[in-house]
Amino acid sequence: MRATRHSGESVRVLLGGGIGCGKSLAGRRFAALGAVVVDADRLGHAVIAPGGEAYELVGQRWPCVLTDSGVDRAALGQIVFGSSEQLRELEAMTHPAIVERIAAIAGDAVDLVVEIPLILEMAGDWTAVYVDASADRCIRRAVDRGLDEQSVRKRMGHQPRRCEWLAWADRVLENNGTPDELAARVDALWTEIRG
Repeated sequence: MRATRHSGESVRVLLGGGIGCGKSLAGRRFAALGAVVVDADRLGHAVIAPGGEAYELVGQRWPCVLTDSGVDRAALGQIVFGSSEQLRELEAMTHPAIVERIAAIAGDAVDLVVEIPLILEMAGDWTAVYVDASADRCIRRAVDRGLDEQSVRKRMGHQPRRCEWLAWADRVLENNGTPDELAARVDALWTEIRG
């Protein structure tokens, strides 16, 4: 990625990290600084909703997750987070549509930050930012949000490892401290990447 930005150009940031790392908190701070912030998870929900690009593919592959109102995401999650192979199948069905939706949003001349739970490559000039936090802190934060620890650990086992995130990232936001400390780091990074 390694974006080279010139003064006056729009900023494009992929804000990545695993469950509980604090990327949503960082995203809210980027939004307070004027960025348009998009959650790729929400785009993922849209592409598997009725009428979404991957709805029929998901229904054909896992008919047991279809309900009268669409895809039961909890049931689908139970399946794919129990099998790396099935998770890869789901990603192959959904990621192209998610990337297309991100590219369409990025077509507008605005500063854009996209929160992503998995490593994603986008064409064009993007700055890849990894929100780094210890596994213990991530688990504690996710449990504090109401998830059970076993489910959190299972999801973490299917997410990129820290070394993979670090190899992908142009910049790292350390988040083992307080929300105010993270906000200060986001502010400094925003000033830096806006040039």
